[in-house]
Amino acid sequence: MNPLQQIVAVVDPGMQPGAALPRAAELARRSGARLRLFMGAYAPMIDAGRDLAGGKVRKLARNEYLEIRRHWLDRQAAPLIDAGLRVDCEVIWTSELHQALIAYAWACKADLVIKDLMPPRKGATRMPLSAADWRVARTCPSALMFVRQDSGMLPRRIAAAVDVGLDRGDSPHPLNEVIAGIGAGVAALAGAELHVVHAFPYRRPLLAVEVSGDLRALYADVHRTAQANFRRFTHEHGIAADRQHWITTSGDVADALARFARAQAIDLLVIGSSYHSIISRLLLGSAAEGILRHADCDVLLVKPADFGEQLRRQYDLAALLDAMRFDTVPTAAAA
Repeated sequence: MNPLQQIVAVVDPGMQPGAALPRAAELARRSGARLRLFMGAYAPMIDAGRDLAGGKVRKLARNEYLEIRRHWLDRQAAPLIDAGLRVDCEVIWTSELHQALIAYAWACKADLVIKDLMPPRKGATRMPLSAADWRVARTCPSALMFVRQDSGMLPRRIAAAVDVGLDRGDSPHPLNEVIAGIGAGVAALAGAELHVVHAFPYRRPLLAVEVSGDLRALYADVHRTAQANFRRFTHEHGIAADRQHWITTSGDVADALARFARAQAIDLLVIGSSYHSIISRLLLGSAAEGILRHADCDVLLVKPADFGEQLRRQYDLAALLDAMRFDTVPTAAAA
């Protein structure tokens, strides 16, 4: 993992304190990165009244709404600046948080974006992701960390979930390298344990497979190859034997990883995602989406190397940057 230089904390427009900002600030302090506090704010009632009030009145109302949040964000930043951190604040009027965040993260070349997950509703057993969270997860161009409200300042046990089935021969898949690199980097900053886990999907043989020795042999060969890839990968990354975890599951891989995280008291799970598009939308891979739905710990979502190109095919980044007109990001940073 390259040293962190730009960390973005996505701050609640309702001006409620969360766990993301303290974590981002502590990681910035330990890494020396610039900390950027980003808020996407929007009041539907102000826009809804545009036909009843003149444009000037609507503009004044919007400016006042944003100014209140700018002052609040400045107050959050003040003690961090006094402590020696380099901090910028950005408040943007937008009804589409994910689009604003795409543009902002792209413009400031964010290495890491950290966002709160709001507490679950009473009686719920899972930390819910809002519609805005899902859109951010699918489109954020940077590594994205979702933080629960009951999380500590920093994670103590981190697990990097790799898919050695993607490896070819002696060459680890680039996404696995990124997952392990980011996991190791955050672990070093946090002083945390780093574990590596792989969930191997076992499918009960059908009758046709049971009577075919060739097919059984093929499955056994795939299993042996994956195990060899996993052992080589963990050895190359210096992972101790007691922090290597191989899971064979007959069920859903995402559910198996979520159960593993609970059993091992993992408080940050680092996962990668293969992306695909459908009907002009970017979608997460099924395993990543399942983990985000079911994990009880914080999740760090890592993007593939070609994600920027996929993003360019879906969004006009130049138009997004022009529409946002960020105050704290120089125009040259978008180049």
